[in-house]
Amino acid sequence: ASTIKAKNYIKTISFDNTQDNFVEKWLDQVFSEALQIRDDNKYADDVPQRYEVHIIGFDYQVQGVVQYISQ
Repeated sequence: ASTIKAKNYIKTISFDNTQDNFVEKWLDQVFSEALQIRDDNKYADDVPQRYEVHIIGFDYQVQGVVQYISQ
């Protein structure tokens, strides 16, 4: 038996060793659950985000822009 803890659930899986190919069935189930765990463990940085940058003001005179850059 194996217990799998995902973000939204806890699941216990077990297979009887008298079944044909029980190891293969168990591994298939474990690896399919591993895909869900991988998705649950993604960092927020992995998710594409859109950031808005607000511009408070802009000095349209060239001299003003040069002063802002030099400071």
